[in-house]
Amino acid sequence: MDILPWIHVIIPLFCLVLAIQWATKIGPLRAGLAGLGRYMWILPMILMVTPKDRKIDLPRSLITKKVHVLVDDSTSMLSSQTSETEKKAILQRLKERCTEIGCLVKETLLSDLEPDAKKGYSPISEGLSKLHFSSGSDPWVLISDGGETKPQGIMPSAVPNGVVMAVGPEDGLNYSVKAVGSANLAFEGKATEIAVTIGRMGTDSSETVQIQASIDALPVTSINVKFDQGKEEAKAFLQIPTLKRGQYLLTISVIGVASERILWDNTQNIPLEVLPNTVGILHVLGSPDWDGRFLRRYLKSEPKFDLISFYILRDIFDQNSVDQRELSLIPFPVERLFTEELASFRVLALQNFTLQKFLQPELSKNLISFIQNGGGALILGGPRAFKPADLSSSALSEILPFQYKGPKGTDDTFPGVEPLNESDSRNEGNGLIPWYDAGLKFRIQLSHPDPDQRALASVYDDLESMQNDLAAAGELQGLHHMENVEFKAGSYTPLLEAVRPDGKIVPLAIATYPGKGRAIWVFTDKLWELGLSGTEGSPSRDLYNRVIESLFTWLLREDIRKPLRIVDIGMTSEGQGTSFKIQLRGPALRYLTSLENWSVQVCDRAIPKENLDLTRAGTDELFLTGQIKAYTAVGLKCQVNLEAKHKAFGSLKMSQITAIPQVFTDKELPGSREYLKRLAAHMDAPFYSEMSDLDKWLVAKVAGAGIIEAPKSKIVSDYFWCFDFWWFYILILGLPLEVAARRWDKIAGSKFSTLE
Repeated sequence: MDILPWIHVIIPLFCLVLAIQWATKIGPLRAGLAGLGRYMWILPMILMVTPKDRKIDLPRSLITKKVHVLVDDSTSMLSSQTSETEKKAILQRLKERCTEIGCLVKETLLSDLEPDAKKGYSPISEGLSKLHFSSGSDPWVLISDGGETKPQGIMPSAVPNGVVMAVGPEDGLNYSVKAVGSANLAFEGKATEIAVTIGRMGTDSSETVQIQASIDALPVTSINVKFDQGKEEAKAFLQIPTLKRGQYLLTISVIGVASERILWDNTQNIPLEVLPNTVGILHVLGSPDWDGRFLRRYLKSEPKFDLISFYILRDIFDQNSVDQRELSLIPFPVERLFTEELASFRVLALQNFTLQKFLQPELSKNLISFIQNGGGALILGGPRAFKPADLSSSALSEILPFQYKGPKGTDDTFPGVEPLNESDSRNEGNGLIPWYDAGLKFRIQLSHPDPDQRALASVYDDLESMQNDLAAAGELQGLHHMENVEFKAGSYTPLLEAVRPDGKIVPLAIATYPGKGRAIWVFTDKLWELGLSGTEGSPSRDLYNRVIESLFTWLLREDIRKPLRIVDIGMTSEGQGTSFKIQLRGPALRYLTSLENWSVQVCDRAIPKENLDLTRAGTDELFLTGQIKAYTAVGLKCQVNLEAKHKAFGSLKMSQITAIPQVFTDKELPGSREYLKRLAAHMDAPFYSEMSDLDKWLVAKVAGAGIIEAPKSKIVSDYFWCFDFWWFYILILGLPLEVAARRWDKIAGSKFSTLE
């Protein structure tokens, strides 16, 4: 006999019998309550042995694509009925559509990734960064009201395979500084023009607002910006007056409107560095020749270069039958130039010159120290360059990028090149030096550096764009023999090669990184002949000027694709100190794998390495994070100085001024669709607030990612169906009710042993 159909009758009778037995001991009222409590907490167990059938829809694919959904569960989201309702509707819609088109929704709460969300904060940006770390290339969706507690902090790295969904009420009236177009550079004595884009929401009438630029809270300029009717953006150009040389933090603000609800986006800070209007170049030439004349003429034609040329007109061994005073009207200030004034130059052009012969040891040492301490050097060959005295005993030997292999050696860097014959009459000494051959002809071709070498010397990209013109230049004459030298591995980038008439290939130009500086070595004095090789439609000297301009741009560290740069700086001042997060990007990061490579100074404080941490976001991107303990300074500006060292490129220095913004709690800062729009634009992701737009995006991202089948469903027995109803949890209260009724005399004392 199957007892299951009768269980709904048996259990109530069983509880009634128990109540009658208990009545003789504890009274009818307590016994009745105890029996009711027993029935209440046993009933859920009875319900769970009588399952209900449930229909489950199966995905229409054999292979499902994951869609990662980050759900903002901060205080502002949970306390808003509108946000909660819209969030649930979006999640439900995503799951329904994924069932149809073959994807799997993986929901992640912000508080699961960022515990601060449970403490009243809303770190949306940081949570999105962590989601991307685990989601890889899968599509992602952010559901949020935009109440970011660090709205002016570092945004996550752009991952365009996603969408930002806004929920909650609209922002109302709001003005914001949306974009500031600036190269972060200005020049001494010249005004700077900055393009500013202002946005607004909540009104479409024609109106005028004022924007202001200030430094250290002192206004420097302002301008009125007019919004046309129906327009949400307006652009203006601010003229920043001339500033002295140095670094500044420029604050661009929209003058606040009284009815605005959100004010954090009315201001944007940008660093501005004012540089000298000219760049000092020191040109040292061993003797007047055509190559020196062409280089000097190029440098003098550039207004930004402040050139000083030092020519050797006669050797110290020349015999003259006249008095010394008759040879020169004004003595050249060698001592002052190479001691006191050397620091005012940015680049040294050392052309066809022998240091050991013409400069005292301490002066030549000053030149090399200038390079090692961060200067640039263009070292060009010629009959007087790379002499044995310089290569072995002068200061130049400290930064020499090659070493001697001997006449019987081979060059692995340039396969197929035979060593110079030891008995060759043109050799100087024993043939171990890169001697200059004025009669040797050659053609120019690009070298083939590996990707890491190429990434460190962006000048190669410029030369690569000229390779057709360099090939069309024809033969040049005059080259150093580099067969018997071996370049030091890991410390140079090959740029150009010389192809000799016999087909042998030798290096023509390389880039190196001595100490903290940069250097380019050219093993010929015939680059000037490129100025005579103009093709049809190309002006004279055009190719030569383009080559030299590329070399000096890299030596001056003005190349656009820098090996390392600061992308953004985020500061947070709260509690026991100030935390910082510096985003860095560049190919030099491939070499910087240890904190030992870094020197960090933040807010005039050197940061110990034990207080720093490196987090990689990719091969060419990392975050440098740390904390200044016992230092809080909300609203103040802060100078960040970084120095990265490695033998592969020497030293790279970076400096930037930033502001320490305020950190808001989720209650202090309301939801902001303006922030979500900025975040979406930064992530290269669409911004939506309607589910119809989300449907189209989801189909476009997922359609075809799985093998689609006909819709399927199955019926399963659900033994826990009662958990879906609120009354189930009331029935559970029957257990404490029974205990209280049966033990009332123990709880309240013998005086209240019965209940009337």
